[in-house]
Parts: sequence; structure tokens; C-alpha cells
Amino acid sequence: MAAHQVEGAVPSVAAVNGKEAYLDSGEHMRPHLRLGCALDDTLQCHCELSTSAAAAAVQEVLELYAEEDYVLAWSAQQARACVTLRATADTRSALRALWQATWLDRQNQRGEGNEEGVELLVRSRIALVSSFPEVERQALAAGWRLSDPYLLPAGCVRLSAKG
Repeated sequence: MAAHQVEGAVPSVAAVNGKEAYLDSGEHMRPHLRLGCALDDTLQCHCELSTSAAAAAVQEVLELYAEEDYVLAWSAQQARACVTLRATADTRSALRALWQATWLDRQNQRGEGNEEGVELLVRSRIALVSSFPEVERQALAAGWRLSDPYLLPAGCVRLSAKG
């Protein structure tokens, strides 16, 4: 995802395989992304705010992701994203979350991610919605199989809404 944001193109599968370590733990990778968090962990990641502001921020974050198959929170202090996947999440959902986390990390590295509350998440969602269709097009053209479930970690927490 960083390649698309920096270079404007999605690399081929072979190019990525040649550059990335196969069994890397992910600790040295950027962005720092925890995929499959419990909802409480995701919301705590975001709510580095006062208690009174935290309840409003939680509601804003949940509303922001009402149409996504995930909920993402960003901690600028820790430079990491925590992602809760809904039961309907698939590889495309994981890629969208990864693209968004990469965008947030790049803003953080540039010193441009200083907004309070959910403003930065809103900006990242706007960037995602406008850019991701081209990412998908390029990924498919480069040989990526976006329907395969290989990006979803086994045993990760899934959020299921009742009602």
C-alpha cells in the first residue's frame, strides 16, 4: 500500500515477494497495524482523550465506519492502527484498512497528523474512498487475487452485530 501512495502504482506479486521477508513478525514493518483486535482494544487505541470527550469520540468513530467491514483507530503517539473486523470482512476489507493505516502513518511521519478527535480519521477515509478503486484496479492488473482470504489472520476477533 505504501508503494501505491508513494509511487502511484501497485507492485506485482513477484516484486513484493522479492522485497519482503516471508516470515517477518511484522514488528519492523510500517505501518504498525494490529488486524483483528477486540472492539474495546481498537477504541482504546483511539481514545487518548479525556473521559468526557472519549464517549463522543467512540460514537464518532463507530459512525465513521458504519459502511465499512472494519473499524480502524489510530494512535499518533504509538504510530499504530488497531483494526476490528466485522464478521463480513474479507481480504478487500483488510486491504482497505491497510491502505488507510499507511496513509495515516505517512501523515504522522510528515508531522501532518495532529488533528484532535476523529478529524484525521475522516480525512483518511476521504482519501481512501477517492483512491482505493484505482488501487484495486492496479492490484488486479498486477496479478493480485483480492478474493482470496490470505490476509485475514486465523483466529482473529470478528465483530458481529445482532438485531
